[in-house]
Amino acid sequence: MPSCPALPHSQLLCQRQKTISGLFVHTRVQNDDVSLFLSMADMVNNNNKNTRDSKLVLTFLPHKQIKILATTKSGILLCRKDGNITSTCSYWICKPATKQWRKMPNPNPKRVTQRDPTKEIYATVVLKPRPNLHFKIVRFSQINIWQPPVNFRCEMFDSETSKWKKLLNIITVSSFPSTPPVSTCGGGGGEISWLLPYKQMFDFNLVDESWRVVALPCCLTENKDNCRKSMKLVEYKSQMALICVVA
Repeated sequence: MPSCPALPHSQLLCQRQKTISGLFVHTRVQNDDVSLFLSMADMVNNNNKNTRDSKLVLTFLPHKQIKILATTKSGILLCRKDGNITSTCSYWICKPATKQWRKMPNPNPKRVTQRDPTKEIYATVVLKPRPNLHFKIVRFSQINIWQPPVNFRCEMFDSETSKWKKLLNIITVSSFPSTPPVSTCGGGGGEISWLLPYKQMFDFNLVDESWRVVALPCCLTENKDNCRKSMKLVEYKSQMALICVVA
């Protein structure tokens, strides 16, 4: 959840603006969900001391066993406590820097969904940070598990209505995404994108609720020199960018 660049000359700017720069690392230790915040300032300075930034934790939430499902660069986290036989899942949206949180409705409380984390994808987009925070959350859950192509059911949460909305159309792609989704909000709207196998990219528009599959440029997908190419989607100045590393 970086709030400003993690470079030495930008640390003074972070202090003046009272922002925190860093990221949460989520993992599982002995079947327990564990989240650790890594301060960019501490890493740049090679600082082992417990600074204010490094003390960010999620213990202010009602439950300890919390999974981080999606994040934004402004520090907003979507978290979930998984359910069991006797209880359903619980969702929260929170900002660890200020310890603000609110409970969210379950996206689909009447239906038992696939709990395999590789079969569902969440993405959060902040459309307007102030004066009143406006964000949307999109949940893609895979319908068919065994056979291609992959069919997704899409549900979207709008903070202005505080309700989940189920899209009527089924989204069909060639295969399950190979990379995490990247969110952008350029031009006053919001888009979610991820890379697909077979040299394709998936785009979902939060404004008109449309989606498309786009072929990557031929200059990036052709391999005449037998070189290894590693591609990654990133957000740059509120726009989508594609980084291609040739080795």
